Amino acid sequence: MELLDTTLREGEQCYGVFFSIETKKRIARVLEALRVDFIEAGHPAAAPSIGQAVAELVSLDLRPRLIGHARLDHDEIRLVRDLGLKWVGLFAGINRASLTRYGLTREAAYQRISDSIRYAKDLGLHVRFTCEDASRSMPNELVELYSRLQELGADRLSYADTVGTDTTERIEQLHQAIHGAVPFSSLHFHFH
Repeated sequence: MELLDTTLREGEQCYGVFFSIETKKRIARVLEALRVDFIEAGHPAAAPSIGQAVAELVSLDLRPRLIGHARLDHDEIRLVRDLGLKWVGLFAGINRASLTRYGLTREAAYQRISDSIRYAKDLGLHVRFTCEDASRSMPNELVELYSRLQELGADRLSYADTVGTDTTERIEQLHQAIHGAVPFSSLHFHFH
């Protein structure tokens, strides 16, 4: 089992919460002491201050692997690499609601996902891909996505319960539905 902490990215998504760079560095050192394996350092393209904080975190040379988030956008992916991160966290949803929100067909979404993963790998980055809003995706949709991601060489796969609806029973049902194609040991989970 690996532990991935999202405090430095998700922690600032609450109204009125902002961590100074020094606070982020202290949090990262505490997470390192707790033996966390991965730390989501932030989404550097979201704001210059986040990019600066990510660069400062990289300079700490921490044991946990730092992940910089990026949308399926070459400029954002390149920024993650240029800041010195070795891991990029890409994300997209593939259920009907997500596709409608982005104005994409499923095949167009898969093409953007594939293109972004190939680009990140060409830059020498390790890729963790998160299925956004996975809890509202059908098991067959998840199997298809995760199978494609494995073929593309994604290093870690992630399941995000973006809307906070999952229960232990639903996760057990998901396990039963997809474990033949996607071992749970290859997934990171993000619950709300």
